[in-house]
Amino acid sequence: MERFRVRIVCIVIGLLLAMVTVTGCESDESDDGADERQVQTTEQDDDHIDGPEERDSEKGDQEADDSDDDKIGAESEEDEESEDDDEDSQDGEEEGSAEDDEEADEDVDWAEEFGHLPFYATGAVAIVDGERITAREFNQTAADQLGQIPADALQAEPEEILQFFIDAVIVAHLLEREVERKGVEVTDAEIDEAIREFRTMLELQMGGDTEAVDAMLAQQGITDAELRMQAEQDLLAEKLISQSRDISVSDQRARQFYNQNQAMFQQQESALVRHILVDDEDEAKTLAGRLKEGGSFESLARQHSTCRSAPHGGELGAITREQVVPEFADVAFSLSVGEISDPVESSLGWHIIQVHRRQEEGTVSFEEVKEDLKMMLAAQRLQEAALELIEELRDDAEIEILEDNVVIDG
Repeated sequence: MERFRVRIVCIVIGLLLAMVTVTGCESDESDDGADERQVQTTEQDDDHIDGPEERDSEKGDQEADDSDDDKIGAESEEDEESEDDDEDSQDGEEEGSAEDDEEADEDVDWAEEFGHLPFYATGAVAIVDGERITAREFNQTAADQLGQIPADALQAEPEEILQFFIDAVIVAHLLEREVERKGVEVTDAEIDEAIREFRTMLELQMGGDTEAVDAMLAQQGITDAELRMQAEQDLLAEKLISQSRDISVSDQRARQFYNQNQAMFQQQESALVRHILVDDEDEAKTLAGRLKEGGSFESLARQHSTCRSAPHGGELGAITREQVVPEFADVAFSLSVGEISDPVESSLGWHIIQVHRRQEEGTVSFEEVKEDLKMMLAAQRLQEAALELIEELRDDAEIEILEDNVVIDG
């Protein structure tokens, strides 16, 4: 479940960043509650210490009393050992793994391995219902996920960010446990469908260019395996939340939002375009000629364009007149869909432009945006429901934060 934990922390960080203030698990626990847990822990420790001594005493008395009957004594010892084993198994099952992890981490030089981080743990950072969140778990997750936090925030408020991050790791632990408890699963078919929907969305944004989507994912270092893992964990989180909460959005709810937010559906004139940018007019004329003879726009853009859009086949996405230089806008908004321009000079160089789609200025109808609007509102409801579930799980859990085991750099 380690990969799930890393991914779910990523999701949780996104959810917690959406909250107005950073919440901390420590504030949910009163001093009286902490004292009560300390008493309980002490009592458990005393039982653990006294148990073997009492058993040894009982064993010695039994051996003295039954010295003339070895068989009965042996059977008694076997029964008692069996009872002890059962008792140890029940009482120590949860502690064993945490203690093993703690002992295994004793010789680790955390400063050497994670000292480059703004903070790192030297021991368990929290105990959640008796289960330790180990230094290894916390530090590795921090190394993987701290990149999502703005660098200036990390430098200005490291203690606040630390509280926020500990909270995220605790919540991820609670969600992971809830997934296991409820037996939430996703099928390969569901994962495949989620990936298809994701890629379709990207292709629409890039004018249907599949190669451009592949290039963008590769540039971001997202492999097929990583994409599949992300889809699986997002689906697990969504299923967990939807099991206890209704996140569906009716047509009526979508219509109500549409009517109350008309300004959102006023669209400017826009065009979905791609271009090739070069420095020399002669090169631009040569490329334009090759395109009009049937050459591949995407291929020539990748080979020759000096624009940052070159790896994406020259795709600029949807633009308005105000977003580009005037010379570019005048041509782009005069072309027919699919038409390729002659070379156009601007302050940036020489452009060859093609328009995929045009959108006129006006109000988008409800029917045009209904499905997208329902998806947006469902995503908002999913986020709200996730935060509700997080608070519920946190309130039901006994949480002790061990801040003394965390070192803040500087």
